[in-house]
Amino acid sequence: MLSVPHRSASPSTSAARPVETATRLVTDFCARTPGAAFAVLHSTEGLVLSASDGVRTDDAERLAALAAGLGALTRSAAEAYGGGWVNATTVDMGRHHLCLIPVDARASLVFLANERGEPAHVMYEAARTAHELARLLDGPGQGDLCRLFLGTY
Repeated sequence: MLSVPHRSASPSTSAARPVETATRLVTDFCARTPGAAFAVLHSTEGLVLSASDGVRTDDAERLAALAAGLGALTRSAAEAYGGGWVNATTVDMGRHHLCLIPVDARASLVFLANERGEPAHVMYEAARTAHELARLLDGPGQGDLCRLFLGTY
C-alpha cells in the first residue's frame, strides 16, 4: 500500500480520513472491475493523492506524473479547438489501455486496464468511482485531501 506523506509528525485523525476513504474507493474500483489492474488518484500537478492496494510508491509517483502531463495536453487541445471539458483520455498500448478520467479541476483518476475486462464496463466503473471521489474532494471537509498533500485549496 502507498505510504501517505504527512505535513507534521502527528497528523490529525480527521485529515487522515479522506486519505483512507480515497484509498478504499480506488482499491474497491480495481477489486470489483475485471480488467482494472491498478489505479492512482493524483493532483493536476502530478502528486499522488491515493493509490489502489498493491501499487508500489515509485510506480504510483511515475504514473501520477505521466498522467498529469497527459491530462494537461488533452485539456490544452480541448481548449485550443473548442472541445469543452475532457471526459476521458485513453492510450491504447496494444495489450493494455492507460485511462485518465478527471475527478474535478484539481484531480484525476488514472488506471491501467488489461484485456480481462470489457472496456465499456471498465470505463463505466471508473466514471462512477471518479464521481464518488469528486464528492469526497468537495464534500464536508471540502479540500481536506488536497490540503493534506498540497497545503492549499
